[in-house]
Formats: sequence, structure tokens, C-alpha cells
Amino acid sequence: MSKKLICILLGSLPLFASAATFPSMESGKYHIGCEAEWTKKGVLDQDMFNYCMDNKKEGYAEALRIIKKFQNQPWIQEVIDYAVKSWVKKGSRDDQMVAYTLQKEVDGFEELVLASKKPNFNKNLYNACYSQWGVQFSMVWYCYDKDQ
Repeated sequence: MSKKLICILLGSLPLFASAATFPSMESGKYHIGCEAEWTKKGVLDQDMFNYCMDNKKEGYAEALRIIKKFQNQPWIQEVIDYAVKSWVKKGSRDDQMVAYTLQKEVDGFEELVLASKKPNFNKNLYNACYSQWGVQFSMVWYCYDKDQ
């Protein structure tokens, strides 16, 4: 994806990204969320707790994979921050959902890139949608696509 295209598509964002940062796995405090989810009547279902912990760790690995792939995009840190903020509940981060959110926003961005290559790309509509949704590219894409 060329920097020129990114500039055209996302004119209000900086052209170059700084290093993307993602919180540590330990800061996710998965045990808090998994314990709360799998303790019933004061008894922890150890098998489900372990399953939950494994899923959170897999989510973390998937989030890192997505971040690495898009680390040079000028918008990635804002998307990371949005995803993390959206999925911290009661002191525990759900990295499965963080990864899902990252992928959803990346998919929206890629749809917008494809649309921007078409001769009938409506930059004014794109700008209106981007002004409303920012780096929530899945929503920018939805806004743009529904009015096309």
C-alpha cells in the first residue's frame, strides 16, 4: 500500500507511524476476568478457567500478529488504543476481543483502500464518514458503503 494512497485516503492523519505499542500480556490480568466468569457459588471451574486463560493468550498472540503486519500504518496506534480501551472490564483485558476489534478495523481500512482505487470514489462522502468515526474504519466503511 503506497504512502501516497494512504495520504489521499487519510489526509488528516500523519504520513509516518511511530513504533506501535501494545500492553504486556501480564497487564491484561486475564486471571481476574476468567475467575469471575468461571466461579459459580464460590467454586472455580478449573477446566473452564484454564480454557479461558488459553483463549486470552491466543487472543494476545493474534493481536500481536495483526499489529506487526500493520505496524507502519500511521493509524495503528489509535486503533490499538481504541481496541484496548473497549475491552478492559473490571481490571481485566479481553485480548480475544481486542484482536477481533483490531481485525475488524483493519478489514474496514482495506475495504476503504479498495474503494479509493475505483474511479467513482466519493472523497467527500469518505471525509464526512471519517470525520464522524475517525479510526473506527469498520464504521467509516459502513457509513461510506451504505450511502454509495
